[in-house]
Amino acid sequence: MRTISGASIVLALAALLLILTTALPGGAPGYANNTTMMKETSFTLTLYGFPPEPITLFGTETVTWTDPYTGGDAHVYIDCEIVDMEISDMAMTIRNNPDLAGMGITRSVDEWIDFPAESFFDILYEIEIPGIFPGDTLFTHEPMHIHGIVDRWPPYGHTYVMANPAIVVYTGMGIPVGEITGWSEVKLPWEEPRAGLTVDTEYGSDVAEEIDDDVVEARACINAANSYVIAAQFLCRESGTGPFLPFWVDTDGSGGNYGTSAPKESGDGWAGYLDISTFSTLGGHYDIMVDFDVIGIGHVMDTVTIYIDPTPPIPVFNTVIPDSVIYFHADSLFEITFTMEDEIGGVGSSEMRIYPLAPDYSRTLVPINQNNLDNRFDGLETCVPTATASCLKWFADNGYGNLDHPGGNEEEEELTGEEMAEELVGDMGTDSSGTTPDKAIDGIKKYLKNHGENADDWDVDHEEVENYEDIGEMLREFEADSEDVIILLADTNAAGDTVGHAGTLGSKNSEYYEQHIGEDTVGKIGYTLDFMDPNGGVPAEENEWGVDENDAGLPTLQGYSCDLDSTEGCAWIEGYIKVSPPEGGGAGSPGTAPRATHGRGFDLAPSSPGWIQVSMGTVAGSGAEDTLRWDTTGFPGGLYLIEIVTVDDEGIQCRDLRLGGIPQYTVTGDPETPGAETTLRGSYPNPFNPSTTIEFSLASGTAVSMSIYDVSGRRVRCLLRNEPREKGLHTVQWDGRNDRGVQMPSGVYFCRFEAGREHFSRKMIILR
Repeated sequence: MRTISGASIVLALAALLLILTTALPGGAPGYANNTTMMKETSFTLTLYGFPPEPITLFGTETVTWTDPYTGGDAHVYIDCEIVDMEISDMAMTIRNNPDLAGMGITRSVDEWIDFPAESFFDILYEIEIPGIFPGDTLFTHEPMHIHGIVDRWPPYGHTYVMANPAIVVYTGMGIPVGEITGWSEVKLPWEEPRAGLTVDTEYGSDVAEEIDDDVVEARACINAANSYVIAAQFLCRESGTGPFLPFWVDTDGSGGNYGTSAPKESGDGWAGYLDISTFSTLGGHYDIMVDFDVIGIGHVMDTVTIYIDPTPPIPVFNTVIPDSVIYFHADSLFEITFTMEDEIGGVGSSEMRIYPLAPDYSRTLVPINQNNLDNRFDGLETCVPTATASCLKWFADNGYGNLDHPGGNEEEEELTGEEMAEELVGDMGTDSSGTTPDKAIDGIKKYLKNHGENADDWDVDHEEVENYEDIGEMLREFEADSEDVIILLADTNAAGDTVGHAGTLGSKNSEYYEQHIGEDTVGKIGYTLDFMDPNGGVPAEENEWGVDENDAGLPTLQGYSCDLDSTEGCAWIEGYIKVSPPEGGGAGSPGTAPRATHGRGFDLAPSSPGWIQVSMGTVAGSGAEDTLRWDTTGFPGGLYLIEIVTVDDEGIQCRDLRLGGIPQYTVTGDPETPGAETTLRGSYPNPFNPSTTIEFSLASGTAVSMSIYDVSGRRVRCLLRNEPREKGLHTVQWDGRNDRGVQMPSGVYFCRFEAGREHFSRKMIILR
């Protein structure tokens, strides 16, 4: 169990620390308080006749401590006493000697200022090692002196180390049998253990996703150390009826971690696999449970309810090759056919919607260096908590100010990004090998809860990335509704291990163009991603990585490696964690007002109109083919997400998502830089209200002019007049007004663009 902070503790202590402004007189100690903390200890035990053995144990420790008070030397003090301690695994148990109190003190480094402070304890221990000393208890007769520097009390995430050169261990008869060397420990707030269970569902529905034919995967996590977990049992039943029946037992937790200091496959994930081949062909809701058997705690459980159907009611595009990009021409009518294999008793409904991906979208992120975190790891394992802290800091700066204040109390001093990351390290159960996606999700929800949010109202989920289409969906999450995205990357080091890393997406560029190669014309996608890289705390504006594919067809970041020891040269994007605020809440949806905060507004994505319905129809099911249509007239060139949404006769809604594009420009051969041709690329959104962004590109620097005309050919607005521009992509805003500042009415308008001797025009539509 590893957690950096708990809301109840922080709230209680926030008022407590205010005592320091009116310190108790004359060195009088304050009132005594009890705090139970989790303890993680690493040390070397040398039993005489045996080689030295490095050991890591976990357990709890109860400390009695006083309110802060000012001593005679004007320093702030807290007196401490360890009244109960037990750390163990299945082979060894260490306790404090109950007959001799473990005394300690915390003394501020600077006069009159509470923290940072020096903290130390003098402790005597008793040790049980039944496998070597059955029936005997070992003792230390010399106090172990451990000390550290803390900046909050109780000490959160700070390492204590032993000052003694060695501590001799004796039997109950007083015979020396070994010694302890190199002791270090971390004291963390203790909390009740909790389990988290996740079953992936089909996009936009509660229908369980099959990882293979008739196999559903259930993934689980627990905020207890893996060495404490005996097994994770997975069970299932029809929703709300009868007993749970087991279907899988996981005893080793082989799931993947993200943290660049250890192989990704060495993680603490737990999973169970459910065979649904015999389930009702009509489908139904089922409860899935995970039951962790934890040493010293007992059983810790979690349950989710999902819809399971061996033939799920999912629409599938017929006219599109899987994992390909649909090629649409401008001003054309396209038919999209699809089928739903599920047998339904009556006719259902269907619709096709498109989502324009903005060519450019960015946000300002707080850079946080994972190596600056003051925790028990070397920093490289904490990339996911650090990336998440930058994500939540962005939400805090844009409508959710409670997220960067202790306990969500905005009257308290604002937390730094590093302090938020420290808290998330514990919330996520990050350990020396990193963090699993499921632990990350569980930890994000815990952090939200501890900072005044209803975590159930937030959509926090993990999605895998297998192709360019998945990248398109990731970018849709990034743009729409002010959601945030934590990218999960992977790389291969020289040892052949796959290491994982994470970053917070900060900006992106996307485009779609057609390329003429001989007599062939193909559609091409261009993506560029920037992100806040926790490895060094590099801000997003210093990154610019093009998206390509490796030999396995996985999207990669050109030139970026997770690990300096990389043999691949380019990290691939394995997936992402999306963090979405409540719909209509602080972030809101486009066009909704953010909730009131202390002077901090919310930056809504301005560049895309959201989902646009382009066709409606029916769905027959049972493998019959249905058709929907899209007239691309008036839609600008660029990338689009295309989804078919169906509702069957039982009311179950499902979706299928594809990536498509209308070419923005044409190139011949392989261009050195996509978009380097001189052209008027179009405007977005289109139709628009009240403003639109007009985009053009130049093959070389030249003077340009741009004006807007109505359908009668009358010029209504001059946007650029013979202005010099450099080679590359450029944008111009039109607010829908004429040269006199008057809003133009709804209707069709034309943008005329001149670059040197080249002339272009594009149609735009205002809808008031």
